[in-house]
Amino acid sequence: MMEMQNSLVNQPPQLDHPVIDLPRCGEETVKFVVTYLTFLRDTEQLLSESFIATAQRHRATVDAHDLCLYLARYSQSSVAQLTPFMRQYTRSLQGKLPAEGVRGGLLDGGHLKELTLLLDLQDTALLVNQAKLGWIVLHQIALALKDQKLQQAASQGLDQTKQQLHWLESYIKLVVLRTALMPHPQAVA
Repeated sequence: MMEMQNSLVNQPPQLDHPVIDLPRCGEETVKFVVTYLTFLRDTEQLLSESFIATAQRHRATVDAHDLCLYLARYSQSSVAQLTPFMRQYTRSLQGKLPAEGVRGGLLDGGHLKELTLLLDLQDTALLVNQAKLGWIVLHQIALALKDQKLQQAASQGLDQTKQQLHWLESYIKLVVLRTALMPHPQAVA
């Protein structure tokens, strides 16, 4: 499967990113960024593998097979795009983490609560998206059955999930601004 994945995406050129200036943005912020980059890279890798597995299971359905492979390339490209940034931010922390390395030292300090909140909000958004797709399917069923009451219920459910998703997206942005982008008192020189 890895051979198939590697053959789908041409590796982008290695970018030489500068080491981040810790006094300017704060060590805790850099740790937060490295943790989140790792999370997002792993998520995109899993998404790519999921698209490829779906394509392999449904080879007979040519359009689904081909589109899944095409969409897997997006995620593989994202993994390749995130990797240089991970190296860049990790280099900034060299010598500042315990012996267990980057992963072991990332969640110490003040950002654990915010990172946990951010990941919980994202997990909730996944469920809301699942519900949204469910309401879309139910609405299509109601249209096919010409059941106006079911259509109305599905429309209401879809509207509510859209509101939930909008709030989650807005709040996720707020959490990021509160934690990762604002300077910390110890970072101000």
